[in-house]
Amino acid sequence: MNVNEIIEQYISHPMHKNLNMNVHFGKESATVSMTIHESILNLVGTLHGAIYFKLIDDSCFFAALSAKESHFVATSNMTIHYVKPASEGRLVAKARIITKRNRMYLCKSTIINEKEEIIAYGSGSFIEPKKSYNYKKI
Repeated sequence: MNVNEIIEQYISHPMHKNLNMNVHFGKESATVSMTIHESILNLVGTLHGAIYFKLIDDSCFFAALSAKESHFVATSNMTIHYVKPASEGRLVAKARIITKRNRMYLCKSTIINEKEEIIAYGSGSFIEPKKSYNYKKI
């Protein structure tokens, strides 16, 4: 599966229903954007923390793929800093590779809201598995 097919499968995945997901590549960077939907709010009406993690993780994943050296990487470590709650609107996670050594990528990502305020940021390590994985079509 090529990168465009991976993005197409990612965007159309059932877990992304109603989120209007988009992915864009740069040079060793990527952005993942989404629209907040009530289905991903917690009991007090703010975006669930798992979604912050997902945006940071996914944007770093695509940043690693943008290096065109691997077709799959797995998260091995992630640190997230929650700055500000969000409950509506569009969010954009901007990620870039900090460094790559052998099969390991170190990436960072920042999530901003429509007012261009930082609502969360994080960094993580991603590894190219020795085993080859095949993507499944949805």
